[in-house]
Amino acid sequence: MKERVKRTKIQLKYLILVCASFAFVSLLIYNTHKFEFYWYLYSIPVFIAAFTYNMPGALVAGLTSIFFIIWWMYEGILYRMLTGDIQGHIYETTIGSSM
Repeated sequence: MKERVKRTKIQLKYLILVCASFAFVSLLIYNTHKFEFYWYLYSIPVFIAAFTYNMPGALVAGLTSIFFIIWWMYEGILYRMLTGDIQGHIYETTIGSSM
């Protein structure tokens, strides 16, 4: 019984770490408005989940990362379309992705 409680606490600690890393990357992108340069940081929670929860954790974290990346791309394109700077967004995305 004691081992099960200890294992649950460890698992909860890593789950909080994965969620906190998703929150950190999202807040970084939100506050800097530089999705082009920080999108790859969404791989950090995937690695943490893969080492902690094996394949199911990596799959869930990967799908969550894909959701966030698509969301930020949509938000960036929508924002640039409303401000009229869609050409600059395409240029920044191309340069940021090739770095």
